[in-house]
Amino acid sequence: DSLQQFAAADTALAHSLALRRKYMPPEHWAIASSEAVYGYHLGRMGRNAEAEQMLSRAYEKLVAARGADNAVTKRVAVRLAELMEKLGRADDARKWNARG
Repeated sequence: DSLQQFAAADTALAHSLALRRKYMPPEHWAIASSEAVYGYHLGRMGRNAEAEQMLSRAYEKLVAARGADNAVTKRVAVRLAELMEKLGRADDARKWNARG
C-alpha cells in the first residue's frame, strides 16, 4: 500500500535528518541536503507549505556552504521549481528554474 510506503519513508527520512542534526555542526551542508530530500518528500505527500519551507531553508544553507553553482544546490532549486509549478505559481517556478 503506497500510503504505508510514504509513512515508512517519512519516518526514515525524519530519523536520518534528526541524526545528522544531532551529530553534525548546524551549518554542515549534509544537514541541508537531508532537509532538501525530506522537503521533496513532504511535497510529494501534499504537505506543500512544509515542503516549501524545508526546501527554501535547505537551498539557502547550501548556497552558503557549497555555493549557488554546486550540483546539490541546483537540484534543490529544481525541486522548488517543481513544487511551485504544482502549486500554480508560474513566476516562482521560473525564478527557481533559472537557479537550477
